Amino acid sequence: AFMLRKPTIAIVQNNIQKVSSGSPSYRRERSIRRWVYGRAKAVVCVGSGLTPTIAPGINRKKITSIQNGIDIEKVRRLAKAPPSAQIEPLMADNIPFIVGIGRLSPQKGFDLLISAHAAVIKQAQQNANSNAGQHRLVLIGEGAEKENLIRLADALGVSDSVVFLGYLSNPYPALARASLFCLSSRYEGFGLVGAEAAALGVPTVAADCVAGPKELLGDGLYGDLVRPESAEALATAIQRHFKDPSRLQKKAAASARDAQRLSMKRCAQRYRDLLHRCAQIPLPSVE
Repeated sequence: AFMLRKPTIAIVQNNIQKVSSGSPSYRRERSIRRWVYGRAKAVVCVGSGLTPTIAPGINRKKITSIQNGIDIEKVRRLAKAPPSAQIEPLMADNIPFIVGIGRLSPQKGFDLLISAHAAVIKQAQQNANSNAGQHRLVLIGEGAEKENLIRLADALGVSDSVVFLGYLSNPYPALARASLFCLSSRYEGFGLVGAEAAALGVPTVAADCVAGPKELLGDGLYGDLVRPESAEALATAIQRHFKDPSRLQKKAAASARDAQRLSMKRCAQRYRDLLHRCAQIPLPSVE
């Protein structure tokens, strides 16, 4: 594109500093990114929290933030589908369950979520007069960390209440029926599943990591934000929810009502405006 002198934009989908920090070619990759960003017409971050992660020396005026959009109607339609054979047993005994969805990798922090789950279960068992906190943790996804996570659940004594469902082509029936969705990531770019949970009106607790969750949850308006990389903070938020579910349920209902903030149409309109500016083509009139 540069050789053909075409107007070019760069789109930053994740916290590149975190993703590539351990790479043996980190310095070379950083130099390439800086070269590309310096020559691009615009650098688009999928969350405003990513803009400070762009290498210094890049003209800040060309850096902008445009959230990824989701197909809200499609997600809601898929959520109404009959639960699959893997999901049906979760609803048979009416035990509440927390859902985490994503690649089983260190980035997603499922080790923190399992530790938080174990802490809540232990506290509930110690309090014989209370059922608050009795729940399952359901993880949907595959990845290299699966065996380590299974071993962690076993070591913490919660292997019977942590369910690994693996990859599901349609995870939305499970997500929609969850008592709580937890986004435990150490870092994010946007957090697509967080947007889908927000559109479905699922009560949500998210680590306030860079970047994405704060914007998705309206800085706490639509769900709870907790200290990142902290199993203790996650456990406290989970306990709080099970003791008083109505508080997060109200936030989640407001999120579902305001779901158009997450729409693909809104995202497309912002990209349309940006592309026209970069190509220096007047915008067509909108009737």
